[in-house]
Amino acid sequence: MIGVQLWNERGKPALDSPWPPDATVSPRDVWLLLLSQVRYALGRSTYIVGCTYDAYHRYKGSLRRAQRLQIAQEIEAQLHLDESHGRTTGMKCDHDVWKRLVADIRREEGVA
Repeated sequence: MIGVQLWNERGKPALDSPWPPDATVSPRDVWLLLLSQVRYALGRSTYIVGCTYDAYHRYKGSLRRAQRLQIAQEIEAQLHLDESHGRTTGMKCDHDVWKRLVADIRREEGVA
């Protein structure tokens, strides 16, 4: 389980949070949230791609190996599709972040 802490716009813990102080998120929920974030962010050209990269690395320890590899496979599929049509997945900088995330996952999981 992962404890939840909400932060206000000044970077301080939110005292008026609707979450109880001991709120937790289950590994299953982390999986669904990360997978949904990856799927939403693929092809976007905004800050969300970098946020997704950071979120993956922050919470990857809550995922099973097969889940981490599924994320890599879904990203690779989109990269391949876009590259085969002469496009990037999002802007070039986003495309590079996706490629870096896939490389990170493959290296960490020992997959060539």
